[in-house]
Amino acid sequence: MELVNELWMNGNTPSLIACTTLIEGFRSTKEIDEAYELMEKMLQEGMLPDSVTFNCLLSDMCDAGKAKEANKMRLLGLNKGMDPDTVTYNILISGFKREGKKKESEALVEEMLHLEFIPDIATYNRGIALIVILQDFCHKQLLLLREFQDSQRKTLQTLSVVQYYNGKVSTCYFEERE
Repeated sequence: MELVNELWMNGNTPSLIACTTLIEGFRSTKEIDEAYELMEKMLQEGMLPDSVTFNCLLSDMCDAGKAKEANKMRLLGLNKGMDPDTVTYNILISGFKREGKKKESEALVEEMLHLEFIPDIATYNRGIALIVILQDFCHKQLLLLREFQDSQRKTLQTLSVVQYYNGKVSTCYFEERE
């Protein structure tokens, strides 16, 4: 890691391939902190890793009981232009759950829904009470619709409840009636 830092300090940026190879080497020898440090440096320098390397490191961090740091890494990646995927969220949800951090895992599920990710069977199998979260999401949508109805003096004709069916989530909706 010292050599990589020295390269960066001298203005010589190592290639993405070199950094990815080093991260994989650190991961294979269980040097997760070094891999984290290198990934953090890469992201700060605007060097975006592939999603497989990124998600594997997040998984290793969660396995080491560092879900909070893994989530920080996700947020840094997000700020630098990386797009998290369902795998990213599933890893973090699982990591927070193993650490007994239910609120953090539920917040990630809610974020997935807000970003219109569809939680898949892997999300559900990670032990999240997905149905409760979806019911809460729908309840909030219903309250917003009622506020809208009161402000517009229109009635709701149709309200669809959030359903989890064959990996698809339908959202609450309404149709206006004069």
